[in-house]
Parts: sequence; structure tokens; C-alpha cells
Amino acid sequence: MNAPLDLQVALRRKALDDWLADQKRRMNLRFPLIDFDSNHWPIRTLYNAKQPDWYFTKSFEDFAGKDTSYRDALRCLVAEMVIAGKPFRYISRPKVTDY
Repeated sequence: MNAPLDLQVALRRKALDDWLADQKRRMNLRFPLIDFDSNHWPIRTLYNAKQPDWYFTKSFEDFAGKDTSYRDALRCLVAEMVIAGKPFRYISRPKVTDY
């Protein structure tokens, strides 16, 4: 017997898939030499842009064992910033463990 499908989960996945397809299309228009599905986006290397080259490998390791939606959402968020031309510098900050 098939398990009932949660409509909200299906609708959220559909919205994420639509966003992913749109970002992939827009990235291909703006940066045609970059493979959207790769773990490395050489934005600065190929296009001499003010954004850094993006490496998703470490971030995707953090999402290992989790739903693929996390990786898709991260890729879309970074694509939004890159397409908008907003430079972004990731600053590693220590975790605060005691308050």
C-alpha cells in the first residue's frame, strides 16, 4: 500500500525545484562557462568578478545524510547573490558555547 503523500511537503519541493530551475537558467545566461551543478563555481577565475570563487564541497559535507533540499536551497541562495553581483566574503566565526 502506498503511504499518503503530505501535500505541503510536495508543494514545497515543487517550489524549490522551480527556484532551482530558474537559478540554473539565470546563471547560465550570466555565466555560461560555469556548470551550475558542479561543486566549484570559478566566478573570479573565469570572469574576473568581485565575487570569490565558490566551493560547495565543505558545505555539502555538512549536509551529508540530510535531505537534498538543503543543498539545493544553498545553491539557489548563492546563485541569487552571484547574479545580483553582491560580493560576499564568508567570515569564519567561532561558535559561542557558553552564555
